[in-house]
Amino acid sequence: MLRVAGKAEETTLRELHHITRIHEDDIASMLRWLHESSIFLEIRCGRVDLRGVDRMSLAITAVEMGVDVEVVSRNLDWRDFERFIEQSLNIEDFKIVSSLYFTMGKRYQIDLIGVRKPLMLLIDCKHWRYGYTRSRMIKTVEDQIGRTEALSTYLEKRSTLKGLTLKPGRYYLLPVIASLTDPPMKILNGVPIVSVVKFKDFIRRIPLIPVIESLKYKPIEIKVIQRTLQYDTYNHK
Repeated sequence: MLRVAGKAEETTLRELHHITRIHEDDIASMLRWLHESSIFLEIRCGRVDLRGVDRMSLAITAVEMGVDVEVVSRNLDWRDFERFIEQSLNIEDFKIVSSLYFTMGKRYQIDLIGVRKPLMLLIDCKHWRYGYTRSRMIKTVEDQIGRTEALSTYLEKRSTLKGLTLKPGRYYLLPVIASLTDPPMKILNGVPIVSVVKFKDFIRRIPLIPVIESLKYKPIEIKVIQRTLQYDTYNHK
Protein backbone atom coordinates (compact mmCIF):
# COMPACT_ATOMS: atom_id res chain seq x y z
CA MET A 1 0.00 0.00 0.00
CA LEU A 2 2.79 2.39 0.93
CA ARG A 3 4.54 1.63 -2.35
CA VAL A 4 1.40 2.39 -4.39
CA ALA A 5 0.66 5.59 -2.47
CA GLY A 6 4.01 6.99 -3.50
CA LYS A 7 3.49 6.42 -7.23
CA ALA A 8 -0.17 6.98 -8.12
CA GLU A 9 -3.10 9.25 -7.31
CA GLU A 10 -5.50 6.34 -7.06
CA THR A 11 -5.66 2.56 -7.18
CA THR A 12 -8.28 -0.19 -7.17
CA LEU A 13 -9.07 -3.14 -4.96
CA ARG A 14 -8.19 -5.44 -7.85
CA GLU A 15 -4.76 -3.86 -8.29
CA LEU A 16 -4.09 -4.16 -4.56
CA HIS A 17 -5.15 -7.81 -4.69
CA HIS A 18 -2.64 -8.50 -7.47
CA ILE A 19 0.15 -6.84 -5.45
CA THR A 20 -0.63 -8.34 -2.03
CA ARG A 21 -2.46 -11.59 -2.89
CA ILE A 22 -4.94 -10.67 -0.15
CA HIS A 23 -8.66 -11.17 -0.84
CA GLU A 24 -10.40 -8.00 -2.02
CA ASP A 25 -12.96 -8.15 0.82
CA ASP A 26 -10.15 -8.20 3.39
CA ILE A 27 -8.40 -5.32 1.63
CA ALA A 28 -11.66 -3.34 1.62
CA SER A 29 -12.06 -3.90 5.37
CA MET A 30 -8.53 -2.67 6.02
CA LEU A 31 -9.04 0.35 3.79
CA ARG A 32 -12.24 1.28 5.62
CA TRP A 33 -10.32 1.19 8.89
CA LEU A 34 -7.54 3.33 7.40
CA HIS A 35 -10.12 5.73 6.02
CA GLU A 36 -11.64 6.13 9.49
CA SER A 37 -8.12 6.88 10.75
CA SER A 38 -7.90 9.73 8.17
CA ILE A 39 -5.04 8.08 6.29
CA PHE A 40 -7.09 7.71 3.08
CA LEU A 41 -9.45 10.41 1.90
CA GLU A 42 -12.06 8.44 -0.03
CA ILE A 43 -13.02 4.92 -1.10
CA ARG A 44 -15.77 4.65 -3.71
CA CYS A 45 -16.90 1.94 -6.14
CA GLY A 46 -13.79 -0.14 -5.62
CA ARG A 47 -11.43 2.79 -6.22
CA VAL A 48 -9.13 4.24 -3.57
CA ASP A 49 -8.21 7.94 -3.68
CA LEU A 50 -4.52 8.23 -2.76
CA ARG A 51 -4.21 12.00 -3.10
CA GLY A 52 -3.17 13.57 0.16
CA VAL A 53 -2.39 10.24 1.82
CA ASP A 54 -0.44 10.65 5.06
CA ARG A 55 2.39 8.32 4.06
CA MET A 56 4.24 8.60 7.35
CA SER A 57 1.16 7.73 9.39
CA LEU A 58 0.64 4.77 7.07
CA ALA A 59 4.26 3.69 7.62
CA ILE A 60 3.94 3.99 11.40
CA THR A 61 0.73 1.95 11.30
CA ALA A 62 2.50 -0.75 9.28
CA VAL A 63 5.41 -0.94 11.75
CA GLU A 64 3.00 -1.08 14.71
CA MET A 65 1.19 -3.96 12.99
CA GLY A 66 4.44 -5.91 12.68
CA VAL A 67 5.53 -5.20 9.11
CA ASP A 68 9.31 -5.52 8.77
CA VAL A 69 10.88 -2.09 9.20
CA GLU A 70 13.23 -2.73 6.28
CA VAL A 71 10.25 -3.30 3.99
CA VAL A 72 8.60 -0.12 5.25
CA SER A 73 11.79 1.94 4.92
CA ARG A 74 12.33 0.92 1.30
CA ASN A 75 9.06 2.67 0.45
CA LEU A 76 9.81 5.90 2.31
CA ASP A 77 12.26 8.68 1.63
CA TRP A 78 13.78 11.31 3.91
CA ARG A 79 11.11 13.85 2.91
CA ASP A 80 8.32 11.71 4.40
CA PHE A 81 10.27 11.26 7.61
CA GLU A 82 11.23 14.90 8.08
CA ARG A 83 7.77 16.16 7.10
CA PHE A 84 6.26 14.11 9.91
CA ILE A 85 8.77 15.47 12.46
CA GLU A 86 8.09 19.03 11.25
CA GLN A 87 4.33 18.55 11.63
CA SER A 88 4.82 17.19 15.14
CA LEU A 89 6.95 20.19 16.14
CA ASN A 90 4.49 22.62 14.60
CA ILE A 91 1.58 21.18 16.58
CA GLU A 92 3.49 21.88 19.81
CA ASP A 93 4.23 25.50 18.78
CA PHE A 94 7.89 25.04 17.93
CA LYS A 95 9.41 27.36 15.34
CA ILE A 96 11.11 25.23 12.72
CA VAL A 97 14.35 25.56 10.78
CA SER A 98 15.06 22.79 8.26
CA SER A 99 18.22 21.75 6.43
CA LEU A 100 20.56 24.18 8.15
CA TYR A 101 24.12 24.37 6.79
CA PHE A 102 26.82 26.34 8.55
CA THR A 103 30.60 26.43 8.77
CA MET A 104 32.73 26.27 11.89
CA GLY A 105 36.14 25.05 10.76
CA LYS A 106 34.25 22.52 8.62
CA ARG A 107 30.78 22.45 7.13
CA TYR A 108 27.94 21.07 9.26
CA GLN A 109 24.36 20.17 8.53
CA ILE A 110 21.44 19.86 10.95
CA ASP A 111 18.30 18.24 9.55
CA LEU A 112 15.74 20.04 11.72
CA ILE A 113 15.81 22.58 14.54
CA GLY A 114 12.77 23.14 16.72
CA VAL A 115 12.76 26.32 18.82
CA ARG A 116 10.40 27.00 21.68
CA LYS A 117 12.22 29.38 23.95
CA PRO A 118 14.25 28.56 25.91
CA LEU A 119 14.46 25.05 24.39
CA MET A 120 16.16 24.41 21.06
CA LEU A 121 15.97 20.83 19.73
CA LEU A 122 18.64 19.85 17.19
CA ILE A 123 17.21 16.82 15.42
CA ASP A 124 19.01 14.30 13.26
CA CYS A 125 16.48 12.22 11.31
CA LYS A 126 17.84 8.71 10.79
CA HIS A 127 16.13 6.72 8.09
CA TRP A 128 17.92 3.50 9.08
CA ARG A 129 16.92 0.57 6.92
CA TYR A 130 19.02 -2.23 8.35
CA GLY A 131 18.47 -1.98 12.08
CA TYR A 132 20.75 -0.79 14.83
CA THR A 133 24.26 -1.63 15.89
CA ARG A 134 25.84 -0.15 18.98
CA SER A 135 28.76 1.25 16.99
CA ARG A 136 26.42 2.94 14.51
CA MET A 137 24.36 4.47 17.28
CA ILE A 138 27.45 5.73 19.13
CA LYS A 139 28.81 7.31 15.95
CA THR A 140 25.45 8.95 15.20
CA VAL A 141 25.19 10.37 18.73
CA GLU A 142 28.77 11.63 18.75
CA ASP A 143 28.25 13.37 15.42
CA GLN A 144 25.09 15.10 16.68
CA ILE A 145 26.83 16.20 19.86
CA GLY A 146 29.57 17.67 17.65
CA ARG A 147 27.01 19.58 15.58
CA THR A 148 25.42 20.91 18.76
CA GLU A 149 28.76 22.14 20.11
CA ALA A 150 29.58 23.75 16.76
CA LEU A 151 26.21 25.51 16.54
CA SER A 152 26.49 26.80 20.11
CA THR A 153 29.79 28.43 19.18
CA TYR A 154 28.35 29.69 15.90
CA LEU A 155 25.50 31.43 17.71
CA GLU A 156 27.78 33.32 20.08
CA LYS A 157 27.82 36.29 17.69
CA ARG A 158 24.58 35.68 15.83
CA SER A 159 20.89 35.94 16.61
CA THR A 160 19.18 34.44 13.57
CA LEU A 161 18.80 30.94 12.19
CA LYS A 162 18.10 30.86 8.48
CA GLY A 163 15.72 33.80 8.73
CA LEU A 164 14.34 32.91 12.17
CA THR A 165 15.21 35.69 14.62
CA LEU A 166 16.02 34.41 18.09
CA LYS A 167 14.90 36.55 21.00
CA PRO A 168 17.73 37.57 23.34
CA GLY A 169 18.24 35.43 26.41
CA ARG A 170 19.31 31.97 27.48
CA TYR A 171 18.61 28.92 25.33
CA TYR A 172 19.20 25.26 26.00
CA LEU A 173 20.32 23.26 22.97
CA LEU A 174 19.46 19.56 23.08
CA PRO A 175 20.69 17.09 20.45
CA VAL A 176 18.06 14.51 19.48
CA ILE A 177 18.07 11.47 17.19
CA ALA A 178 14.75 10.57 15.55
CA SER A 179 14.45 7.09 14.05
CA LEU A 180 11.79 5.08 12.28
CA THR A 181 11.72 2.29 14.85
CA ASP A 182 11.97 2.02 18.61
CA PRO A 183 15.69 1.93 19.47
CA PRO A 184 17.19 -0.49 22.02
CA MET A 185 18.67 2.49 23.91
CA LYS A 186 16.46 5.49 24.70
CA ILE A 187 19.31 7.76 25.85
CA LEU A 188 22.93 7.41 24.81
CA ASN A 189 25.62 9.76 26.14
CA GLY A 190 22.93 12.22 27.15
CA VAL A 191 21.22 12.24 23.74
CA PRO A 192 17.61 10.99 23.49
CA ILE A 193 16.93 8.56 20.65
CA VAL A 194 13.23 8.67 19.82
CA SER A 195 11.14 6.61 17.41
CA VAL A 196 8.67 8.49 15.21
CA VAL A 197 5.87 6.54 16.88
CA LYS A 198 6.75 8.21 20.20
CA PHE A 199 8.03 11.52 18.89
CA LYS A 200 4.83 13.51 19.44
CA ASP A 201 4.67 12.34 23.03
CA PHE A 202 8.38 13.11 23.49
CA ILE A 203 8.12 16.76 22.47
CA ARG A 204 4.91 17.15 24.42
CA ARG A 205 6.65 16.02 27.60
CA ILE A 206 10.21 17.30 27.18
CA PRO A 207 10.94 20.07 29.73
CA LEU A 208 11.82 23.46 28.26
CA ILE A 209 14.58 23.82 30.84
CA PRO A 210 17.23 21.23 31.82
CA VAL A 211 15.61 19.47 34.75
CA ILE A 212 16.48 15.97 33.48
CA GLU A 213 20.09 15.47 34.50
CA SER A 214 20.66 12.54 32.15
CA LEU A 215 20.10 14.71 29.05
CA LYS A 216 22.92 16.65 27.41
CA TYR A 217 21.59 20.22 27.31
CA LYS A 218 23.99 22.89 26.05
CA PRO A 219 23.23 26.37 27.49
CA ILE A 220 23.95 29.46 25.37
CA GLU A 221 23.19 33.18 25.58
CA ILE A 222 21.70 34.92 22.56
CA LYS A 223 22.56 38.61 22.44
CA VAL A 224 21.09 41.38 20.32
CA ILE A 225 23.04 41.33 17.07
CA GLN A 226 22.41 43.85 14.33
CA ARG A 227 23.88 42.14 11.31
CA THR A 228 22.06 39.28 9.59
CA LEU A 229 23.52 35.82 9.44
CA GLN A 230 24.10 34.46 5.94
CA TYR A 231 23.86 30.74 5.35
CA ASP A 232 25.14 28.45 2.63
CA THR A 233 22.37 27.10 0.45
CA TYR A 234 22.72 23.59 -0.85
CA ASN A 235 20.32 20.86 -1.82
CA HIS A 236 19.43 18.52 1.03
CA LYS A 237 21.33 15.25 1.11
